Amino acid sequence: MATQSPLAQLAACAGRWTGTNRLHDPFTNAPEDSPSNLTISPVLQGRFLRVDYDWSYQGKAQEGSIVFGADPEAGDINVHWIDTWHMAQKAMICFGRPEDGSIVVRGSYSCPPGPDWGWQIELRLTPGKALQILMFNISPEGNSSPAVEATYTSKGLPSADEAAAVAKQLADIGQIAITVGDVAKALTFYRDVLGLKFLFSAGPNLAFVAAGPVRIMLTLPQGAGKVGGNSILYFRVDSIEAVHAAIIERGAKNERSPQLAAKMPDHDLWIGFLRDPEENLIGLMEEKKSR
Repeated sequence: MATQSPLAQLAACAGRWTGTNRLHDPFTNAPEDSPSNLTISPVLQGRFLRVDYDWSYQGKAQEGSIVFGADPEAGDINVHWIDTWHMAQKAMICFGRPEDGSIVVRGSYSCPPGPDWGWQIELRLTPGKALQILMFNISPEGNSSPAVEATYTSKGLPSADEAAAVAKQLADIGQIAITVGDVAKALTFYRDVLGLKFLFSAGPNLAFVAAGPVRIMLTLPQGAGKVGGNSILYFRVDSIEAVHAAIIERGAKNERSPQLAAKMPDHDLWIGFLRDPEENLIGLMEEKKSR
């Protein structure tokens, strides 16, 4: 019989939560409340759980994340905690175990020139109903004082209607950007070698062509993208061998001649590859009827 993960209680709370974060401000010695949203998500095939939350301090937006891992055999829980206000540039590592209806982990932080202080994070769970995150400072003498009290109610998972609405919005691709080092050179290749329809240029560093209903933007790197490191474009064609040979004849570099990639129930999938002048990989694909 499989051992239940110590994170099972937290996994049952996956979804979106909304509530209030109360910081016991160490500078003013007074509590400060701010609205807070929290999301619990399984990550890495459900092996870990991540809690992402936001809050604010004196009107400035803050955010944090807690990543939970567990050892089902030993029953131990380990945590990496980061927060824009509490943790600056470091992550705190905490260890603990599940308790009745809660998860309690403890870590520490340096407080020079004196000894380290302890930190405790406690999650009190009522799946689908309520969630509390409590954080405590623990003095070197072992005295505990509240630092954070956050209380949430569940907003649940996205509804089927919400998910369907998003999927409908993402049904079609309108434009794909390809980062190149020389727009004029790239335009010559995509327009004259591949034979795509030229749409327009917007200055010397931006040009647009079309592959059917999809617009392709040829652009220099502008804070994102890397020349030669783009995603692969796959063009659907008929007579893949003839099309591949014709494009090579017009000056494209052959990467791999067309070959059978997969046998599907109703067709054979053939794939071939070319490269543009910037070494971006371009795919040709044909779904041939099975014989």
